[in-house]
Amino acid sequence: MPPTPLSPTLRRATVEDAAVLARLGADTFLASYAGAFPDEDMAMYMSEAFAPARLAAELEDPRGAILLASIDNTPVGYGKLREAPPPACLTGPAPLELQRLYVLGEFQGRKIGDALIQGCIDEARRRGRRTLWLMVWKPNLRAQAFYQRWGFERVGEQEFFLGNTRMVDWVLARSL
Repeated sequence: MPPTPLSPTLRRATVEDAAVLARLGADTFLASYAGAFPDEDMAMYMSEAFAPARLAAELEDPRGAILLASIDNTPVGYGKLREAPPPACLTGPAPLELQRLYVLGEFQGRKIGDALIQGCIDEARRRGRRTLWLMVWKPNLRAQAFYQRWGFERVGEQEFFLGNTRMVDWVLARSL
């Protein structure tokens, strides 16, 4: 029997949420990728990507937005949009990057990700964007299936460094 769907509360994160986002990001990233990369590269990436000070600065940048999902006032995931130079393979007009979509493991499969991605799509449309794009690790088939369900299609690939480890991610995009 599939887990019971939940209806999270979504709100735009503020600078005061930086520590919560750092913890959520680090917890979900580590749960997804532990053992897939050298420990020193994981530690380097996580200390940079999920530093509360970095997240606070990103939250102050009006070119981006982070939507925080909560169940009963407990944060369970977030979606992060940002303006970033799109890769050459992306040809859609007025692009915006969906940089992160993270849901704690115990809440996955309960429609939290669906609520977050719909919220991110709505935010991108409010900003006048017409293309939403993202990068996903090639071996992450579960994430690829999720994004495909939401109308994303593979448009190319892009290099990504996790610490000193070079990876090649799929670039996915969809029209808004």
